[in-house]
Amino acid sequence: MKGLLVKELYTMNPYRKSFLIIIAMVIGVSIFTDMGSSYVSVMLMMFFMIISMNLFAVDENATWERYAVTLPVTRFQIVATRYLFVLGSLACLLVFSFLLSWGINLIKPQEGWPALGLGASGTLSLCALFVFSIIGPLCYKFGAEKSRIPMILIFLVPYGATIFFMPTLVPFLESLSQTQIALLVAGGVVLVLLLYLLSAVISTRIYAKKEF
Repeated sequence: MKGLLVKELYTMNPYRKSFLIIIAMVIGVSIFTDMGSSYVSVMLMMFFMIISMNLFAVDENATWERYAVTLPVTRFQIVATRYLFVLGSLACLLVFSFLLSWGINLIKPQEGWPALGLGASGTLSLCALFVFSIIGPLCYKFGAEKSRIPMILIFLVPYGATIFFMPTLVPFLESLSQTQIALLVAGGVVLVLLLYLLSAVISTRIYAKKEF
């Protein structure tokens, strides 16, 4: 599986320059406008989801799946690697997003931080996992091109709802006790991780029956 993980990293290489441009843009917007440091989490998580969806398109255009099934790895390992890579990448991006948000907040303090930064980063991370949990089986079943429109709709709904309810979410989180927040976060994480695990199982079964 190590080789498969390296392949996923190589697939991400073309997006390095775009990622640096996005970082520079969100830092500038966060400092010189009233968007605040929470804007960092929104943009980075959206960029992450676009890239994770494109991973399927790159594999499809390169006919990777036909080659992959000839390798000395099981189909379970191929699917599991993709899900582990997305989960690990998201965890790294979550930490990076919070640290970047913290740095911006030092330059331009924002009211409600760090609750706002934690809330935005955590909520959008859970949204990212939720979205991938839905689009993963779709891409393995129908392919990236045929799943593009459903992917866009699935992608926009949770992020649009998060951005729309963010002004209400922050005061709500601030009104809760630390214990209540901890329970709320733990419950959300457990539910999304269970959905993510279920998605991986479904994708594995779909991929196991797929013919190339």
